[in-house]
Amino acid sequence: MVAATPRAGGARWAGAVRMDLAAQVLGNAPGLGIFVGRPAEAGNGPLIEGFFPVVARGPAPDGTLFSDAAWTTAEATAAEFFPRLDIVGWYVARRGNPAVLTDAERRTHERWFPDGAQTALVVDVATGAAAEHGRRGGRIRVLAAGALAPPRRRAALPAPAPWRGVAACSLAGTLLGVLSWWAGTL
Repeated sequence: MVAATPRAGGARWAGAVRMDLAAQVLGNAPGLGIFVGRPAEAGNGPLIEGFFPVVARGPAPDGTLFSDAAWTTAEATAAEFFPRLDIVGWYVARRGNPAVLTDAERRTHERWFPDGAQTALVVDVATGAAAEHGRRGGRIRVLAAGALAPPRRRAALPAPAPWRGVAACSLAGTLLGVLSWWAGTL
């Protein structure tokens, strides 16, 4: 999942799915989406093999983030584009502490993701901080936390030229310029 050493029961990621998600959500507007993959087995969390965004027009009347229409569309999208995979969780990209679920996020997970093995990933779009939430002991808890994507490495800058070499080149250029001018005046 998002931590270097996820706790038992945390989601597992197939291939480059986590990096693809990071590319889609980091630095962008807040949004919601669905995870598809293989259900949890033998103490491990679900295997997330894909995801897709969900268009939701504000909170639903029941206080969740998915309206009935948005959920129906999400199920149809999963069935059409990921016919061999199950809905195994969801994500929300927003600004703020990902380790704390809002009331609407908590209600969303309780209503639309009742399976104890389904996961919720909250990502701060500004910092890349992320937290995976899921049910443990009958309550929704943080299962893992960390960065959604590893920090970008900065390219190493070349070592600066020694001052003597710069001074020598500058002096040679000046001498050539003076000689060219003097030769032109003869």
